[in-house]
Amino acid sequence: MKIRTFTIQKINEPKEFNQDYIGVDDKNRVFAIADGVTTSAFPEIWSKIIVNSFLDNPFNEEKPSRSFLENWLGNASKQFESELSKLNLDPFIMNLTRDKGAATTFLGCHIIDKNKKWKKIKMWAIGDSNIFLIKKNKLKNLFPI
Repeated sequence: MKIRTFTIQKINEPKEFNQDYIGVDDKNRVFAIADGVTTSAFPEIWSKIIVNSFLDNPFNEEKPSRSFLENWLGNASKQFESELSKLNLDPFIMNLTRDKGAATTFLGCHIIDKNKKWKKIKMWAIGDSNIFLIKKNKLKNLFPI
């Protein structure tokens, strides 16, 4: 199986400010995609944190519990705060960032081997990131649309 990924920053935007982030963990068969919301604060940082958080701790339940998600997001928020502190932002900008927060779409996938022939893909999505399953140059499935 091959996973092909690509991302393109907005026109006239440097690569380091690209708000998209894609992560793949081949060993555990987990991958995630995030597309930061342009109008939020530091979406390129938040997207990367959300994807890496999923790779480190993917959801195992079809519908993760509220307490799991609160803990998961709490840890990601702490990482975001830590990354912001490294930027030496003006206190006014830091307070504005804390008030407004960051936002991103998210699509997380976990591929589970059912047997040698069959695989099950568990997916979770928030927002408008999509995944397309293509086999022999034909669209087989898509998610979440």
